[in-house]
Amino acid sequence: MRKLDTSWNHQKHVKNIKEAWINKVQEKTKVLGRFFDEEIDHIIDPSSIMLSTTWSDGRFENKAHPWVRSNLELQLITTIDHNPEKVDELISRIRDLVGFNIENIEHKKMWIDTLNLYNNKPELVFPTRFFDSIAFFDPSSIRSKLLEWISEEIIWNGKLTSKMYDRFRAHKVTMDTWEDKFHGKSYKSYDLDAWEFHYDPENFIYGVKNWPLRYVQYLLAVSLMRYIRDTKLHPWFLDILPTNIIDRLSFIRDNTLSSKSSIEIDRMQWIYEFFLHIYHEMQYRHFSEWATEFILEDQDALRNIRDMLNCLEKEYRVEHFYPIKK
Repeated sequence: MRKLDTSWNHQKHVKNIKEAWINKVQEKTKVLGRFFDEEIDHIIDPSSIMLSTTWSDGRFENKAHPWVRSNLELQLITTIDHNPEKVDELISRIRDLVGFNIENIEHKKMWIDTLNLYNNKPELVFPTRFFDSIAFFDPSSIRSKLLEWISEEIIWNGKLTSKMYDRFRAHKVTMDTWEDKFHGKSYKSYDLDAWEFHYDPENFIYGVKNWPLRYVQYLLAVSLMRYIRDTKLHPWFLDILPTNIIDRLSFIRDNTLSSKSSIEIDRMQWIYEFFLHIYHEMQYRHFSEWATEFILEDQDALRNIRDMLNCLEKEYRVEHFYPIKK
């Protein structure tokens, strides 16, 4: 069992993560950029596609390190119903260019596929895949139209918001029970009574990623979906809403998109950034030393962690963000 280091420098941590993202993603997208400039029109009309990266890369949260090789997940959006063979050829070429760093390329057809669903599966509601995405090839500004269509889907299908709320509640349960559930099995993420934390992705144990981090991410996502559903409007700010969670909270604070005070928003940012640091520390130790169990030896730090988890659960609600004016 490895000792868990909770010491950190907030500003330095944020700077390092963003620099790491630039090194990792831009290295790959430069290769793709040359392909888009020189070859793509031989396969498909470039004005009819958008390519973006999502999840932790879209949020600028991947901390590149020699021992941590987090793969890119890409989204290919097409506005024309292209020949499937041409789409497959494009995806295959992108995989060849980027190499082993590609984990998945999800293809979505605008106005045909449900954008809020991952792989068009009704049980996998994930508007966050686009709320938290960065388009790095988008010559026709498709992303703006895509976000408008996501709003339309949320407005006419109220079940999308309800299902996303269920997902949010599942992560709240993880905070309460200290256990993750995956494919019907339970996995211990942490045990504060024993001062233990666990990270073992090969066995679906993701530690703090699945409790405070996902809790905050999905709380903000459900709040936004609720706002769209109930106002029946496409939010004026959605095109410029930051994908990075810390920056998004600053945007919410500065544009009075929350009923919480500036101090309360700052506290939420600090808590999120603290647990992101813990996640990166466990991730690094796992891939460098194959550690899966961590012990926290600092009693004050443990007390602070309990207080932070309690604060997240008791002080922040879905209705506190993007409040609907009566």
